[in-house]
Amino acid sequence: LHISGPLLDWLMEKKPKHIDQIVKLVKRGQIEIIGGAYYEPIISVLRDEDAIGQIKMMQDKWVSITGIKPRGMWVAERIWEPSMPVLLNDAGVEYVILDDEHFFSAGLDKKAPLTGYYHTERHGKRVSVFPSDKRLRYGIPYHEPHKTMEYIEQLSKMSSVPLCITYGDDGEKFGVWPETFKSVIEEKWLDRFFTAIESNHNIVQTTTLSESYDTLDAEGLMYLPTASYAEMLEWAMPANSIIDYEKLKHAVQNNDELRDLLKFVKGGFWDNFLVKYPESNHAHKRTLSISERLSENKSKISKEAVKHITQHLYKSQCNCAYWHGLFGGVYLNHLRHGIWENVIEAEKLLDAELKTKPRIRKMDFNFDGSDELYYSNPVYSALIDPKHGGSIVEVDYRTSNVNIVNTIARRKEAYHSRMKKMSEKPKDQNRAISIHEADVYVQDDAFSGFAYDRYRRNIFMEHIVPVDTSLDDLRLQRYKELCPCASEEYEICRIEEESTKLKRCCNIKLGDINIPIRFEKIYDFNSTGFDMTLGVMNESEDYDIEFMLLVESNINLLSGYDPKRYLTIDGVKPKNHNLASVGECDAKKIVFTDEYWNYSLHYSSDVRAKLFRYPIETISLGEKGGEKVFQGTCLVWGIPISIEAGGGMATSFKLAFTSKA
Repeated sequence: LHISGPLLDWLMEKKPKHIDQIVKLVKRGQIEIIGGAYYEPIISVLRDEDAIGQIKMMQDKWVSITGIKPRGMWVAERIWEPSMPVLLNDAGVEYVILDDEHFFSAGLDKKAPLTGYYHTERHGKRVSVFPSDKRLRYGIPYHEPHKTMEYIEQLSKMSSVPLCITYGDDGEKFGVWPETFKSVIEEKWLDRFFTAIESNHNIVQTTTLSESYDTLDAEGLMYLPTASYAEMLEWAMPANSIIDYEKLKHAVQNNDELRDLLKFVKGGFWDNFLVKYPESNHAHKRTLSISERLSENKSKISKEAVKHITQHLYKSQCNCAYWHGLFGGVYLNHLRHGIWENVIEAEKLLDAELKTKPRIRKMDFNFDGSDELYYSNPVYSALIDPKHGGSIVEVDYRTSNVNIVNTIARRKEAYHSRMKKMSEKPKDQNRAISIHEADVYVQDDAFSGFAYDRYRRNIFMEHIVPVDTSLDDLRLQRYKELCPCASEEYEICRIEEESTKLKRCCNIKLGDINIPIRFEKIYDFNSTGFDMTLGVMNESEDYDIEFMLLVESNINLLSGYDPKRYLTIDGVKPKNHNLASVGECDAKKIVFTDEYWNYSLHYSSDVRAKLFRYPIETISLGEKGGEKVFQGTCLVWGIPISIEAGGGMATSFKLAFTSKA
């Protein structure tokens, strides 16, 4: 039995009798506790210090509960890399469970079942691996129990000696995943399955990993490649590559001569979720930065403070919000908020311990080869990315531990093309179907008014567009850019303690003429917020220019329809004031109010101008099928601009926090 750290904490607080039952079962030898990294991170993308720390944290927790240290470990999402035996061995892990697919992709014969366990090592540090049988994983609990018994009996006839077959899979399959509560609990699949095991005791007997490990010799030595289960490797690829991959996979599956070679058809690997979703990469690199900074400064910080900072750091490494496959994941903004809440708290505590002074720091936070600019004070912090239009990619209101940017872009997913309308879904399904085989349904009008974004959604992104650009042009991403802006790189010209200047040169295309222009951005930070001044210079000596300047900011207060989260415009609450509302009006100031976390965000322009607003809503898979998820509110100031040859203009915007506590 493996229980993740967050669930274990919840059970101990809310369901202590459940923990008492587990302890009794452990002491009677009926179950074995399998450890893991406490907050269920992908350990291969952590610094070794954190990976080992999380594994030992879980071991210590179970020792305090049962008096027994877990010998084995559940590897989150079965993400494996060849270097992992070193850190697992250093953490005192004796064995892990991985999929049999890991072994087959290394070249083992797929026609023979994998039994027992294997040794693997790196640099002489060994760990053992139990291969989990795919037929069992995909049959339980979707096939009738007698089918599983027949499969096990078939395996037993292949050998003259008893075979050890491992089954390891998600507990959610037994009542939480779609349609499984009805089949597993109400229709008593689980009860019938246990009865089938008892009735076939001459064929199958259950045992624990530790008992098998102590009584059986290893099957041999095996070196496993970078791997996970097949679907994970598929999901990690870009949408178009997934479509191509599925074509190849189906072609091989449907070819009698090639079918046995399917084990060599592999997708990508987990780390590329950080490329597929830049918002995940940003959060991941912030955790690395905090981890390294904490490690370098532990001698300057009290042990109690190190403990608290480490716990929040570890919480921020929980894997669920960093990727997406079948269920929500990175698309669920409350999961992303959970990551950011702990990133912010960890850094806030670290700054307090190190007495960090408010100032702008320059460093390459996201390892893209270009420097970012980071400002922090006790009230808030902000991260400017010159490479992405000089925009602000993160604003943390530290009083409430919330990142108000935290908006994921609307992106193409491979399954979008095969989604079916909810009205076409059968009323009743006779049996639970594997989540990998089930049809995907979404509300009938989900794709109405939906468009894929051209860029990542940040704060203070400028666009140069024709003067007749409309709200629908913005929502549907069909407006014409007269010059590239949102994702273009700015040069850092000046850095002071609380001010910085950036610039960028490009051409604006009017008709058949390319006219050189220069952008300048100046950020000035203060105790409660910051100003951004944007200058546009016409560097042509011959041509005047006329266009609409758009300044876009994306703000996420998590809920688009909550009555306690709303907006006011120029001091007036509009009739439709929820954060998912669509509208346009002339305005100078908009205020977002969050009555849950007791703060307001004030956003203003130095000129009265057209203010467009609309929600960013993604379409993704969730546990109940396709769903539209609110990701944030897009605000766009539209200012008509006319600049003579050799002239220029400037406009400024303010963003500030006030607490309602």
